[in-house]
Amino acid sequence: MEAELLKVRFEEMSDDELRAYAYSLPFKSPKQYEALISLINRHGSAFPIVSDEQARAEM
Repeated sequence: MEAELLKVRFEEMSDDELRAYAYSLPFKSPKQYEALISLINRHGSAFPIVSDEQARAEM
């Protein structure tokens, strides 16, 4: 029951709040990774996504 109360809702946090939460967690902990990945996934990539299926088909 306590675990349910301690669940953190990343979608309700601002970027700064989520970053502060992630940095407050133990280094390399699963929760820290989860928070940082959630933060990264909020923003689109600046790099174009290039499919390599054409190159694989030619092999």
